[in-house]
Amino acid sequence: MKRSVAYGWLAHWLVADEPQAPPTGFDWSLALEAASYHAATPGLARKLANKDWVPQPTADYLAAVLFLNRERNERMTAGLTQAAEWLCDAGLAPVLIKGASLLATPMLSDPGERLIGDLDILLPDETQLLAAREVLLTQGFRFMGLAKQVDHQLGMAEHPVEGYGIELHRRMIAGRYAGALDEGRILRNAQEVSLGRGRVRVPAPEDRLLIAMAHAQLHDRGYAFRIVGLRLLQDIALHRAQPDGERHYAVAMAAALQRDMTTYAPVAALVQAARTSPQALSPVMTEALDDRLKGWAAAGQRLLRSFPSFARMPWKEKRAALGLARWRRRLNHVARRW
Repeated sequence: MKRSVAYGWLAHWLVADEPQAPPTGFDWSLALEAASYHAATPGLARKLANKDWVPQPTADYLAAVLFLNRERNERMTAGLTQAAEWLCDAGLAPVLIKGASLLATPMLSDPGERLIGDLDILLPDETQLLAAREVLLTQGFRFMGLAKQVDHQLGMAEHPVEGYGIELHRRMIAGRYAGALDEGRILRNAQEVSLGRGRVRVPAPEDRLLIAMAHAQLHDRGYAFRIVGLRLLQDIALHRAQPDGERHYAVAMAAALQRDMTTYAPVAALVQAARTSPQALSPVMTEALDDRLKGWAAAGQRLLRSFPSFARMPWKEKRAALGLARWRRRLNHVARRW
């Protein structure tokens, strides 16, 4: 069974209201591998709970993952509440984005159904951002530094005992993608919620979807690889299941398509197809992959046209021109996801 088949079924199960049973001989181990790679196993466990067509060993594994992630999310929610209280006590005005906003709002029908990597807290005022850093340092957090140069956040702050991480953001998305989000409007429309004795803000539901799509398609390079992450599909399904969720999704998708049709059109097409059936996903994924391969072919043609000058280059210059290491990483990434 191809990975693309496993991906199609996973996308369907995460998005559909009534998940269909897979065909006889379905490779569950490949499906679990793909779900794990996309950080969507807890969501899969929630959607497939009590389905009699799931093999018992697979059902037991999914139930264990959901149980463990439920415990983890409860600790992270407690940590988020504590952090909100510390920051509010210091007179700061935190805004919760991405996974942290899901924990602060009644989005999850099961506390463990969404894997939360870390807690993202936005303080767009630079003075408040640095003050928040000092608050966390005072509480024993250790800033781990940045693996690469970024301009929208300060890096991961790790709790000394619980081990969960907090990222303090000055912007919702990296500067090179600044045009993807109207951050001023999002902040103006943010809603206030209580966390313990702290009062924080979270973006409106349609803006939470916009942020999730921008990060998945741009930061995580989903558009570059023509792949829609399964965790993004889960986030969309979670929002659509809320009261007035269909309207929030329609507003968010319309705004995204108006801003950048080519980046977000694959998301809209995939969500629509996944809700129907896994078979409906095949032409959507094939078209996306074909577009990517055509792009690589065009790049190869450009290289061949310049071959005489390229052939005379020293090896180091050739390696730099080809971007061999970069393309190897990209090919491995695509192969694993598909």
